[in-house]
Amino acid sequence: MKKFLIFLATLLLLVGTVFPAAASYNSEIELKADIALLISLNNEKGTVIFDKNADRKAAPASLTKIATAAVALKNCSDLENTMVTVKQESIDSLVGTDSSLANIQPGEQLSMLELLYCMMVASGNDAAVVIADYIGGGNVSTFVEMMNSLAAELGCTSTHFSNPHGLDADDHYTTANDLAKITQYALSFPVFEKICSTTEYTLRATNVVSEERTLLTTNLILNDQTGYYYEYASGIKTGHTDNAGRCVISKASKDGYEYLGIIMHAPFEDYTGDTLRDNGAFLECVDMFEWAFENIRYKAVCDTVQPVTTINVEHSWSTDHVRLVSKESKKLLVPDWMDSSNITLEPVEGTVPESMEAPIEKGQVIGKAKIVYTPDGENAEKIELGEVELVAAEEVKGSVILFIFGKIADFTHTTTFKVLVVMVLLIVAFFIIATVISNHRKKRDRIRVVKDYRRIK
Repeated sequence: MKKFLIFLATLLLLVGTVFPAAASYNSEIELKADIALLISLNNEKGTVIFDKNADRKAAPASLTKIATAAVALKNCSDLENTMVTVKQESIDSLVGTDSSLANIQPGEQLSMLELLYCMMVASGNDAAVVIADYIGGGNVSTFVEMMNSLAAELGCTSTHFSNPHGLDADDHYTTANDLAKITQYALSFPVFEKICSTTEYTLRATNVVSEERTLLTTNLILNDQTGYYYEYASGIKTGHTDNAGRCVISKASKDGYEYLGIIMHAPFEDYTGDTLRDNGAFLECVDMFEWAFENIRYKAVCDTVQPVTTINVEHSWSTDHVRLVSKESKKLLVPDWMDSSNITLEPVEGTVPESMEAPIEKGQVIGKAKIVYTPDGENAEKIELGEVELVAAEEVKGSVILFIFGKIADFTHTTTFKVLVVMVLLIVAFFIIATVISNHRKKRDRIRVVKDYRRIK
C-alpha cells in the first residue's frame, strides 16, 4: 500500500509540479480526507508538494484557534505578565455546545500565556473565548473582526470567521491554502511553536483552584504512547466537529527538510483492518510527511554561468550580441528520480527581446526563463518547474557615433522622415520651377531691352 501511495503521489507531482502553485489532484490517490495540503517551509516557503482541494471552503473546527492565537500574539507583547480574569459569561456562552474545555473557572486569574496553553494544548474553547473577550476589549465580536482583518492582511481570500473557537456556523469557513498562510504567520512567533508542540502542560494552582491541573495535548501525532506518533513532527493543532470531520495541522522536520501538513474533513473509521476506528487526519498527515521525506530532494536546476540564449546588440563596436544567464543559482524541491541533466531553461515567450541597444550593464535583467524537466522518451511531455529571471552575462559598452548613425538610420524609416522628404522634394521642385520661370522672364526682358535700344538708334 505504501509503495502504491508513493507511486500515485509521484504521478500527482508530475501533473501539478512542485513550484508555488497548487497541484492538480489525482483522483486515484488513496487519500480519504476531502482536503489535504503539504507545503515546504524551507527556502522556497509555500512551495506546494501535495494538494487535494486546497482551495475548497470548509469548516475548520478547532484549527480556528491558530488564528485566535495569532491575533493574541500580535496584540499582546507580554504574555507572562498580562493577567486575565475569567468572566462568568465567557464560560456560560459555551453551555450546551458540547465543547472541548480546559476547565478553567469563573473568577480565575490566568496569564495570557497560560490561556494560550489551555487553548492550544487542551483545545479549550473556554480559553479561546476568554482570550477573545480580553483582546477584544470586552467584546468577542470585536476580536472576531480582528481575526478576519488579519486573515485579509495575509491574503486569505476564502476565509470568514464568526467565532474564536471553531464551533460549526454557516459563516465560519476557510480553506487549507488560507490556513497555511495563517499558520506560517503564527509560526513567526517562536513561542507559538513551543506552545503547540507541548504534549503535557501543568497549569499552576490559582486564586480559585487550589491544585495543579495537567493538560494533555489533543494532537496524538506528538504522543509517543499512541499508534499515531511520528517522531519528526511538532505541533500544531487538531480539530473535530460534525461538519469539519477530523482535522489536523502539523509540522515535520527531517534531514534539513521541513514541511507543513494540513488534513481537513478526514473520516474516523477503520484504516488498518483491525475493526477499530482510526483518526484519518493523523494517519494521512503522517503519510504525506513520509512520502515527502522519502521522495523529494533539493536539486540544482540552474546556475549563473550556463548561457540560456543570446540576443543581438546594436550600437556597440565590441560585439553584436550578449549572452543571457540565470540571475541566480537555484535549487528546487523535485522528486529524487528527476535527472538534473534533463532540467533546462527555456526563454519565456514575449519576455526576451530580439535585440537591444548598447550600453547594457552586466547583471541587467532582460527577460525570464522557464525551468523545464524533459523526461526521456520521444513523446515525453515537458514538466514546468518554475521561472527565473534572465540577466546579461557581460557588460556591453555603447558607441556614440554608432548610436547617432543608428538613430539616423532608424529615423529614415519613419513616416515623419518620409513626409519631410516629400516636403523637401516639393520645395526643391518649387524652387526649380520658380528659378526656371524667373530665368525665362529675365531672358525675355533682356530681349525686349535690346530691341528697344535698336529702335532708339
